[in-house]
Amino acid sequence: MGLSLNTSDPLYPHIVQCVMVDPSTSNVVDVANSGVTFTRNASGTTNVVSSGTYGQGWGIDGDGAYTCWGWAASGIPASLGPAAVPLIPGYSTYPDLSVFIAVNSFTSATNIAYFVDNGGSLQMLQAGVSGGKDALYENASVIAGTGTQVLPTTSPFTLLSTWVYDGGANGGNVYYNGSTTADLSVTAGPNGSGNTMQNLGTTSGQGSLKCSVFALVIFDSVLTGSDFQRLTSSLTGSGAFALISAPAVKRGVISNGKALISNGKAVISMAPLAWIIERRERLSRQTQALEKTT
Repeated sequence: MGLSLNTSDPLYPHIVQCVMVDPSTSNVVDVANSGVTFTRNASGTTNVVSSGTYGQGWGIDGDGAYTCWGWAASGIPASLGPAAVPLIPGYSTYPDLSVFIAVNSFTSATNIAYFVDNGGSLQMLQAGVSGGKDALYENASVIAGTGTQVLPTTSPFTLLSTWVYDGGANGGNVYYNGSTTADLSVTAGPNGSGNTMQNLGTTSGQGSLKCSVFALVIFDSVLTGSDFQRLTSSLTGSGAFALISAPAVKRGVISNGKALISNGKAVISMAPLAWIIERRERLSRQTQALEKTT
């Protein structure tokens, strides 16, 4: 059974795109837009689907200089996700943008390094890597600022970037690993023209990135530090994520008639108890018969 969005989550109406690996097929999918497909760049080596701390993820590969190999996106619809916006937000018509990224593993980044290429002169305003630290990118070659967090190469982590078109002071922010306080805040100018997702990975010719990503989610609203903390805390492994519905539990007998599933809950069969009662009554009758003969 494929992945589906959790419609009960308070952030559901604001989801534009939600890119993950569907464990039932091991395909990279956009859970918020069923017609979107991702095709691996065969020139890369580590840009493959693999298991990770949070769950299965997709790889981004790089040559350590200016070339990056990821996954090409196609089938982008005219209306994106539950938010029903025509383009990725962060421009005058839809000024508010947040990008949540859960990284299973990070190996290296050189020069310009960000997670999604949107094409055009202005890339998606998003968190990325600069000098091994968290950073905020305004476009394909401009870094709005660099944070203080050195991104680990031995453990998973999360990033959240927020941007308000022409939002002024503190209009752009980057949060790290579930913290409710931004690690980086910058002035947000009128930078953003609205684009669609082209590739997962940095634009080749700009920089190199090696990592494996569990989830990348785009929103048409400015998430708070508390939102970020909640999403990060929900990543408990084996694919668990607050924005994704848990798989339904089938009803029926589990084994030997001793445990059942009823309305998604485990219940204990009464069969063993009935056997014990019947056995006790039979022993009682045998004892009474023996007493009569003596």
